[in-house]
Amino acid sequence: MLQTLQPEEKTAEPGQVGQDALRFRRCAWCRSATEHTRTLCRVCGSSDLDEERSQGSGAIGWTTGVVHTQELVHRIRQTCVVTLDEGFTVPATVEAQAIEALPTGTRVRLAGLVPGEKAALFVPA
Repeated sequence: MLQTLQPEEKTAEPGQVGQDALRFRRCAWCRSATEHTRTLCRVCGSSDLDEERSQGSGAIGWTTGVVHTQELVHRIRQTCVVTLDEGFTVPATVEAQAIEALPTGTRVRLAGLVPGEKAALFVPA
């Protein structure tokens, strides 16, 4: 199941810049990660879910297409699904300094979230 993106509010302390983050829920009983919008654990059915912040790193699970545009000279943008290290998946767009598509399993990290967008932006790690 794909994660519905829930961008974390940017909170900047004096001298620090706020960072984008994905939020998700982890079951207090079986510790499985689940989408932010779920009210019950998808594994055990518990309603005791704790909200956590993703570290934003993972691997490309599968890709759907690669876009080469004039705005992205010597770069590609591919639509894919990223499996995060916490154990859930998110729809994503990966931008890379490459001509070829990135293969499944390539490590990526979160570059940013745009409120209202369906996919998070990732870059190769």
